[in-house]
Amino acid sequence: MKKYGGFWKRLLAYAIDTLLIYIVFWLIPGVDMEDTWVNVAMFVAWTAYFVWMVGTYGATIGKMVLKLKIVKENGKRVSYSDALLRELASYLSLFVLGIGFLSIGWDPRKQGWHDKIAKTIVVAA
Repeated sequence: MKKYGGFWKRLLAYAIDTLLIYIVFWLIPGVDMEDTWVNVAMFVAWTAYFVWMVGTYGATIGKMVLKLKIVKENGKRVSYSDALLRELASYLSLFVLGIGFLSIGWDPRKQGWHDKIAKTIVVAA
């Protein structure tokens, strides 16, 4: 039986990833976090980070730290196109009052809307 990654563990992994991305931008000299171009660059970097990490390793750094992995529902590896679909769908999970993320808490397989759309699950690595 698979052990699914629950809401709180996934939230902590996300917080770790968020902190890492912000640290990178804070370390760039002269960057004003209030500039529009910085926000656009962060959005692009954010999306690229999640897609590349999940497509390459099946997990972000935050998920690796917490020993979680993203796989397809059939247990196979997530492709880059799967990772991109999952990441884009995560914005839907967020924009609908975060309900797509909150649903991880009550879903039997701990899937958010973005997981269901991309046909992925988060499991213990």
